[in-house]
Amino acid sequence: ICFFMIKQFQEQLRRKKIGMALFLNSSLHKQDPNIFYFTGVEVEFCILGIPSKGRPFLLVAGFEYERVRKDSRVRVVAIKKGKLFDQLRSYCKGIRKVGVNHTMISLSEHKMFRKELRKKFIDISRECMDARSVKTKEEIKIIEKSCSIAQKILKKMLKGFKKFKSELEVAEFLEAETRKNGCSLAFPPIVASGKHAGMPHYMPGKGKILKGFCVIDFGVKYRGYCSDITRTVYVGKPSQAEKEIYEEVLDVQKKSVKMCMGGGSISGVFDYALNVLGKRFPHGLGHGIGVEIHEWPNLKPGGKEKFLDGMVFTVEPGVYTKKYGIRIEDDVLIEKGKSVILTKLSKELIIV
Repeated sequence: ICFFMIKQFQEQLRRKKIGMALFLNSSLHKQDPNIFYFTGVEVEFCILGIPSKGRPFLLVAGFEYERVRKDSRVRVVAIKKGKLFDQLRSYCKGIRKVGVNHTMISLSEHKMFRKELRKKFIDISRECMDARSVKTKEEIKIIEKSCSIAQKILKKMLKGFKKFKSELEVAEFLEAETRKNGCSLAFPPIVASGKHAGMPHYMPGKGKILKGFCVIDFGVKYRGYCSDITRTVYVGKPSQAEKEIYEEVLDVQKKSVKMCMGGGSISGVFDYALNVLGKRFPHGLGHGIGVEIHEWPNLKPGGKEKFLDGMVFTVEPGVYTKKYGIRIEDDVLIEKGKSVILTKLSKELIIV
């Protein structure tokens, strides 16, 4: 699987006449997701090199060599003390253009690499996102498992929702269950009740869970791959008008999913949702998921991108006012030209 990923990426490099792609993990808190994507390992400091032809290499500190070598999908090389750039220069010999991911390298790092290697540097962030936007069968299996774990945890939380006193308690439960299942959080959970639900990226507070709609947005990371599910429950007794608003969002969500088809317009699906929901719908309709929680494709206006087999993404329409918010989100796969929902948790309104 990794061999296929790398070969496809090398073809992109050759088309751009780029001789080498370099990726940098500069610290524990600054990790380029493409390194994990191509190698399958997480390393605090390392440099991944993918030549347009030949074998990739992963340069790591000597004390990391044995650990990383056991799990890496590519050749691992120990950095010689004080010789990092000498080693890089030897790998880049005869190469004029080097590709780097501008979204993950700082200006000072970029200047340092240019000074030491004396090459022309080209931004390949777009090529990286293109490569990762279509998943392999193995990646899809891992994402399916990630979705399965996340929905199991959400189902358990919803079953015992009455016992939670605050939004923060719900979020802490989700985090604890994530660890119990051997995963990490894909992102900090959103638990937004009452008027808080009107803020799409609200962070849960210590106050009591408010009556009205409560938006719960949650996902896990399993074997390096993310899931992302949102369900909205109602605390108290909803009015007929509130039930109808929820059904309106649910209908848009279901129809949007059906509209996601191989070769179909990505922006066209967003346009449909916006036409129905109007100004109450202030964000994109969805985003790709993979080794990052936000990848390509982006389901937003403009652009000529099409849905392709192997793409995995969210579909999450919502409506928001100063008094309430509703969002319903599933993870969707394009398979044989059609949309397949990976998150099977019921979307009927749960009234607590």
